[in-house]
Amino acid sequence: MNVNANRMCYSCGGCIERTVGPVPLRFRDHDVIVPDVAHSRCVDCGETLFSIKEAEGLQRAAAEIVRTEQGLLTGAKIRTWRSQTGLTQEELESALGVGAKTVTRWERGLVFQSATADRLMRLAMRFPKVLRVLRTGDLYTDAFATGAVMSFGRMTTTSCLDGLLSLTQGFVPATKPEPIAMERKEVTRDAIAAAA
Repeated sequence: MNVNANRMCYSCGGCIERTVGPVPLRFRDHDVIVPDVAHSRCVDCGETLFSIKEAEGLQRAAAEIVRTEQGLLTGAKIRTWRSQTGLTQEELESALGVGAKTVTRWERGLVFQSATADRLMRLAMRFPKVLRVLRTGDLYTDAFATGAVMSFGRMTTTSCLDGLLSLTQGFVPATKPEPIAMERKEVTRDAIAAAA
């Protein structure tokens, strides 16, 4: 530890020291402890200070810890796949429906993607037809909603899932599942009292 008497704490006026050690922080709803972080700390009140470069390194390290814990794609893997598909960062952002510069931040490791975005990218990596549907906007057309894009009839939750499978595995379900018959019971005060 190196105490710098020339630097004073902004909070209490105490002396600032340079140190290396673990830094706990909350990063996008995740509690993370980043080990071996170089930073400044007030000897008196414990206030922690970072240079811009240190703060960026801390953010990258925290994102990498969460990405690893969650089993998410790395920024390098996203960049490689995007480049192989010939997409620009902006085109991938549009296909995934994420904000401007989001893919840049994922690829640089500054933030991690949501589990939903990660799953969607993994589907698109494995099944290029998914990426094509996302890029063309067919997902939001009347043809897709009526099932014409997927060549089967009325869309239900089951048929939407079947449609995704037909995109990803190249098959069209031969039959639709039968609806589940549910017995309708009338609930009366006597029935409630008897159950209690």
